[in-house]
Amino acid sequence: MHTISWSEFFILLVCLVAAMAASRILPLMLLKGRKIPRIAARMLSLIPPAAFAALVVNDVTSPYFQAHDSCAFLVALLAALCVGITAYFKRSIVLCAVVGLLAYILFSWAASEILCVLCINS
Repeated sequence: MHTISWSEFFILLVCLVAAMAASRILPLMLLKGRKIPRIAARMLSLIPPAAFAALVVNDVTSPYFQAHDSCAFLVALLAALCVGITAYFKRSIVLCAVVGLLAYILFSWAASEILCVLCINS
């Protein structure tokens, strides 16, 4: 395994920071004062919810997660369903995140209580 030196690391870091800054600053400078077409603005507004959904779906549909912990999979699926309903009606990514966390906590607590009751009764 090849390790990089500190000078190589800093060169890589500077290049990555420059590329990131250019990809974020140049579009702002080039589009300053121009009116963005309505369809383009609409498409750009879909990027944050799509990225959020991709993260949620990737975790919920993980085959390892489904195969090894079906209770946790069901809890995550129910929380994702709550997020989907919230997203459809409210269209707020912040509200979706809050609802998702609260739903996951609530369903996790309910599942642990149900499992505890089942273990005591058996």
